[in-house]
Amino acid sequence: MNNCEVIDALGTYEIESQVYGVLSLASKIAAQVKNRANAFRFALWLRNINRDLTNFLDNIHAIIEGRKPAPKPSGEPINRERLARTVDDLEHLYRVIEYIYESSRRAGLTNSTLTAGTLRSLKNRNEALLDLADWLEALSEPDKYNRLFERAAREKEAGELLDLHQVI
Repeated sequence: MNNCEVIDALGTYEIESQVYGVLSLASKIAAQVKNRANAFRFALWLRNINRDLTNFLDNIHAIIEGRKPAPKPSGEPINRERLARTVDDLEHLYRVIEYIYESSRRAGLTNSTLTAGTLRSLKNRNEALLDLADWLEALSEPDKYNRLFERAAREKEAGELLDLHQVI
């Protein structure tokens, strides 16, 4: 599947609704994370958001890899603004989940047998979400990234290589 088809798929209302659904659940959890009074309910919410985020990412990866057909475009053309809004939504979801994880860690829930595994899994999925947002951002400005790769190739040919410890 080419990048344009993936971008079209991510701009559909079906995919956007999945992002907003996960974001809604994440926001509900974020509001309750400091209240440990009902640990079982919190653990259930964590499992639900982890499941929804996993399904969302699996769905996107299946579309990218061509294992699943992309949803029909919504009719509204995908432009840079709409793609930027999708990236912003994904980054916002990332920040909310990061807040949930950090608040849970501070509340000692990463050491609880009821929530630790799900929180760890959610943290891993969250990194994949940020990777997706970064990838979409790179697709939205191909000229910028092509120039960077061309510059790197010229520097490599000219022997202008740096040791990694000099860069860091």
